[in-house]
Amino acid sequence: MSNLFELLISYKQLYNKLDEGYSIEDLQDTLDSIEADMNTKVDNTVGLIRRVEADTDAIDKEIKRLQALKKQKNNFISRLKQHLQDALEIQQKDNYRTSTNYIYKRNNQPNVKITNETLIDKAYRIPQPDKYDKKTMKEDILAGVDVEGAELVSSTSLVVK
Repeated sequence: MSNLFELLISYKQLYNKLDEGYSIEDLQDTLDSIEADMNTKVDNTVGLIRRVEADTDAIDKEIKRLQALKKQKNNFISRLKQHLQDALEIQQKDNYRTSTNYIYKRNNQPNVKITNETLIDKAYRIPQPDKYDKKTMKEDILAGVDVEGAELVSSTSLVVK
């Protein structure tokens, strides 16, 4: 059995391998090969789980922050383009050239704008794929109704507190 210091180093190396792109199988083999008593192994593995969960939470927050920043930048680009288009319209020009840039107005393909959905014929509707109401299915199966093609399946999961 390894001493506590060696175990901590082993778990830290395992954590670092996550960032290096090692496969799940390699990491599982490494985790299995670390020799320790069950208490130490559980504590260190739970610690590793918490560090990885913290990383994924930080990644999710960063993704949201970057998406918001991207949206902000795209909105700014749209406002700048509209500003240039307004400048062309005020000057009653279709295009404008500088020594380094060229801007012009383009006529786009016509788009359909829906003004009142209730007046549109149903032939223009696109049906959405069916979705199963699993909650009602579960209630019916528990009430003794035979629902063909569906069954209740129990599973287990690990809770870390």
